[in-house]
Amino acid sequence: MAVLQPGLMRAVSARTGIRVLARVALSKRVQFEHQTWSFVTAEIGEFWSHSWHGSPWNKLFTALAMQNGLKAILAGTISGLCAMALFLSELLPGLPLYGDEGGTRLVSFWSLAAALLAALPTLFLSKGNSSVFLDCICVDQRNNAKKAECIVSLGGFLKKSKTLVAFWDPTYCQRLWCLFELAAFLKSHGASRAALLVRPTLLGGCTFALACGMSITMVITFFIRWNDLILAALVFMCWGFLGFTAAVAIMRHYYEQVRDMQEQMRNFQLDQARCWCCEKGHQGADGRSLACDREVLTDCFRHWFGSCEEFEVRVRSSISGALASQLGKQAFPYHWLLGCTSPMLWFEMDLFASRYYEDALRHLPNLFGWWLGGFPLLVYWVMFLSEKCCRPARSRWLNALQTLSIAFLVCPAYLGLFAYQIMLSWMWPGRVPGAVLFAATTFAVAQMLWHPQPMKRLLRAMFRKTQSKF
Repeated sequence: MAVLQPGLMRAVSARTGIRVLARVALSKRVQFEHQTWSFVTAEIGEFWSHSWHGSPWNKLFTALAMQNGLKAILAGTISGLCAMALFLSELLPGLPLYGDEGGTRLVSFWSLAAALLAALPTLFLSKGNSSVFLDCICVDQRNNAKKAECIVSLGGFLKKSKTLVAFWDPTYCQRLWCLFELAAFLKSHGASRAALLVRPTLLGGCTFALACGMSITMVITFFIRWNDLILAALVFMCWGFLGFTAAVAIMRHYYEQVRDMQEQMRNFQLDQARCWCCEKGHQGADGRSLACDREVLTDCFRHWFGSCEEFEVRVRSSISGALASQLGKQAFPYHWLLGCTSPMLWFEMDLFASRYYEDALRHLPNLFGWWLGGFPLLVYWVMFLSEKCCRPARSRWLNALQTLSIAFLVCPAYLGLFAYQIMLSWMWPGRVPGAVLFAATTFAVAQMLWHPQPMKRLLRAMFRKTQSKF
């Protein structure tokens, strides 16, 4: 696993990689200048392994969230805080809004507006920090000799890559190139999987959809009449049921795809893996003959693993396990969920600035309780039910009915958290202790569910420390 000659290994900036994915999403037929866009490098920060036959938009959104998501959240939060300070200093005008008990009050929308105006440009235009290997631009696609050298040297490229980012979709494990890259990376880096990062491309679309849904939820929260609790509960129940139904439908489909992938990997045969040049009959659109990538890749498999049969065994065992271990609940990390729901914080800045709550400071524990604990618990419950009931029904109508039934099971948990919050707030005078207890308990349970292994180690350490005292 070595690079054949110096100067063969090239990379692009993360920003350029995202621009390439954006152009591909906008137009299927795009030509890139190999020498102009990429540069020679001695080390690759991230090797982007992906299939060109999945959704280009989901892949683009996933790459954007990975590279610029944290920067966008920080930029939005800082801008929202600045807007809140300006409104409280009466340097920004307010919008008149009718109150629950008649009359009007001046309210602020500046924090949310400033946060969005800062976060969106940062998300789409920020420059990434890492160097990226992207096959369509880092490998000379027009020179067959150079392309063959790059294919043979790909093991060396992967060996000198810090991280392999696998953008997984249902077509990923069907493509010979993707399996080749994954096998080469795992072999060159040994048994350690610390540098392997598997991200389903569905995560990108869900990230943006969840952020939009949370923004709408905050708008409903602002305009609803809280003096009529029955009406407020009905509005939130209907909106929540709509959101949970969509989430359950998406997650059931995702876990069905993961289950199908595991079945395919258990019965993997090398000759069943698909290769673009073979599908095109080794002839390009301009009539020129195409070199067969399958022949070169097969020779690499024999050289690395001893035989193609041994490679098939590796795919069914270690490679399949490496993918499956990161395509469960780990595919949707806790910190990504906090980023998706950050519009909740931005809108709460406006509520605080508008003095919408009479005891605004006392409301903060409840806010962080929902952000850090309550909402992650609901998402975990949705994922758990969707995974257990991912097998589709025989007909489309029965499948839709099954999805609705699962969503009905989520709604009691949603209302139960509201009831738990209200019950704790009434148990102590001033309501602050109840709000703090709500935040602490929901956060602790969310951590135990989303990060079970670290929490188990922490509990064991606390138990041993307690035993040592006695």
